[in-house]
Amino acid sequence: MFKKIILLLFILFLLAPIFVSAQIESNEDALVDQVFQAKVIKVLEEKTMEREDGSSALQQNILLRGLEKEWQGKEFEHQGISEIDVASANTYKVGDKVLVSEIKSTNGVANYYIIDLVRSGYLYWLAFIFCVVIIFISKGKGAKSLISLAVSFIIIIKFIVPEIVNGASPLLVGVFGALIILTIIIYLTEGWNRKSHISVASVFFFLYWSLLFYRGSLPL
Repeated sequence: MFKKIILLLFILFLLAPIFVSAQIESNEDALVDQVFQAKVIKVLEEKTMEREDGSSALQQNILLRGLEKEWQGKEFEHQGISEIDVASANTYKVGDKVLVSEIKSTNGVANYYIIDLVRSGYLYWLAFIFCVVIIFISKGKGAKSLISLAVSFIIIIKFIVPEIVNGASPLLVGVFGALIILTIIIYLTEGWNRKSHISVASVFFFLYWSLLFYRGSLPL
């Protein structure tokens, strides 16, 4: 059981989708729209800024091409050269994939700022290697555990989160989603047998009575 928990936490660390949202209030007219992926297609200009401590920082104006959403295929510029020294700023080269934030003013003028490099490719390779190692070491049990985790992610992302966002009760959706996930995991890992039937029934009644107790339908 402890190994499965460790496996779950590690997979969550590797594959959990990351949603980036921010609100920048540099002035009253600035609004942050969306964050999306883009590709560096040309470094337009570079400037080296000397700091008081003797170190230097490289600033860049970069031409980007959008890779998704309504920006796909469109070209725009990131104006990174300014009098402001950003200590944690990265430097980029042609071919890099980056996360870009669009800041649009009330008059419709849009400015684009690079947030960071897209690092998902490295994480996918690391997750792939990890899965191969798990299957190699644990054989069938490892494969079943990975499939169970994949099914859990699908249910959470495709059912639980959208339903909550659309206004459904988080408690009811969470309980129902947990029941589906646990049922699939139990039958997938333990097989179709009496022990699994009892486990699923126990989970069902535990969630059902917990829900009733939470809603005040049961006495203390």
